[in-house]
Amino acid sequence: FIEPVAGGLFVGDERGVWFLPGNEPEQFRLSKASDAVAVRRSSVVVNGTHFNKDLTQTDMDVVVWLSTEGYMMGKPSGDILSLHPERIRVAAGLEGRSRFVIRDGIKQIITLVAATNGQTYGLAIDTILQ
Repeated sequence: FIEPVAGGLFVGDERGVWFLPGNEPEQFRLSKASDAVAVRRSSVVVNGTHFNKDLTQTDMDVVVWLSTEGYMMGKPSGDILSLHPERIRVAAGLEGRSRFVIRDGIKQIITLVAATNGQTYGLAIDTILQ
């Protein structure tokens, strides 16, 4: 995935997640943000106001993605926050699509996940993002 935040770009590949700080490509310098491999195409940009202020420490957009170590949040500063490392683990090599939804006042990130090798895979978790 490639997702922008105010402070730069988050880029996920088969080695983990990288942060490229700055607003101009010629300023970018690659820095490793996380060793946890992201589920392909599972990223979504969410405004920080939808999360508990103590968690995000920003009202700006953040990036959330599913990784082999659970959901991760990338902040505009380039910092990464692991949201549920004790509750979610998924295999590498998966592909997913995430959406942020608010239903009946409940905020959720929903990720549909599929194995790219033809085998099926499922994941369900009920967690309030506050």
